Amino acid sequence: MPKSVLIVDDEDEIRELIGLQLEDDDRTFFFAANGLEAIDILIKQKIDLVISDIAMPKMNGFELLRKIKLLGLNTPVIVLTGHADSMVANQLRTYSVRSFINKPWSRAELEEAVVSILNK
Repeated sequence: MPKSVLIVDDEDEIRELIGLQLEDDDRTFFFAANGLEAIDILIKQKIDLVISDIAMPKMNGFELLRKIKLLGLNTPVIVLTGHADSMVANQLRTYSVRSFINKPWSRAELEEAVVSILNK
């Protein structure tokens, strides 16, 4: 059964690139431009993994993480961000983010994080 991956980023090109880099017959992808769209998908679909940016309009990545937690979803999250510092990393740990990857990322680094989560 294919694993479902939700990619959340406000940049169309980034969402498409991540989907292309992770393309696999055993994965189905959903895409959202912000946290509000992501929550709508998470409520309607069974999602096995969320890959999200932090800096987005309408609902940023931190708000998305809070909402996922409030909804009681145990969906693992990988955060990709260009806004990384120790304060951001510490905040992400409070939301049980499984992996934190800085932009620009390497395809191998992202694939390794995804495989380690989806194969558990």
